[in-house]
Amino acid sequence: MNMRNDRLRLDPAEEWYPKATANSINQDGDTLRTFNPPTESDIPIHGWRPYSDMHRERIRAHAKHDERDGSMERKPFDHPIWLPVLTEELGQVAQVLCDNELGALGDDFKRRLREELVQVGAMAAAWIDAIDVAG
Repeated sequence: MNMRNDRLRLDPAEEWYPKATANSINQDGDTLRTFNPPTESDIPIHGWRPYSDMHRERIRAHAKHDERDGSMERKPFDHPIWLPVLTEELGQVAQVLCDNELGALGDDFKRRLREELVQVGAMAAAWIDAIDVAG
């Protein structure tokens, strides 16, 4: 059984994430963590929609950013970029709330707010995953 995909274990003290065994260095000299990128098979079988949507967002963001400027999925948990990226995502939530207050979103408000909150959740989950993988 692949323990990484066994998302029904909820005790974070259990060692169900592989330990990082080697790191690589990117072109900027940053140490990158060894990782397994998120996949569809990581989504729990119970299909809890918010988690599933956040996980799919992690997959989408990794595919988009990995080739271009480096995916957050490759950053070690203590990399200083985590907080600014998470804060930027939260800023997008604030922007949607402000746009709604100004009447700029109309019927699109709930969809846009949920979309941005999924991105916040995805980034937070990726950071938590980086902590768990580091052991």
